[in-house]
Amino acid sequence: MPILEPKKKNPDNKFVGVFLPPQLYNYLTLYIWAKDTDKSKVIRSLMESWIERHAQKDSEEQLIHEIVRRIEIEWANRRNSIVVTTFVSFKREIEYELIDKQLSKEHISLILEELERNEKNRKGRTT
Repeated sequence: MPILEPKKKNPDNKFVGVFLPPQLYNYLTLYIWAKDTDKSKVIRSLMESWIERHAQKDSEEQLIHEIVRRIEIEWANRRNSIVVTTFVSFKREIEYELIDKQLSKEHISLILEELERNEKNRKGRTT
């Protein structure tokens, strides 16, 4: 049994991996051992501060709109390309990609609903 055993992990938490340059990694490692803490606590604290600063400027709703805009640009490119695809198959492809990126079901639904609403509006304007 290790002397400096890590504390139990919360099963509801999600893993976020990050590659760090050696200098940052080495300092972080020294810090956590010296302060008897763990990397997760340090990184979680940094992320909470970062989110607090950015959430004031970029709400979840705004971020969802930005994602939808990026998807719509890709959909427009596909509609104008030689490769024929339907909106339904494109939407399914996007859904699988969002699931693969581990977005929450709620966020995936919001993104797909806005995407579909915008597509219906676009079709209504062109007919």
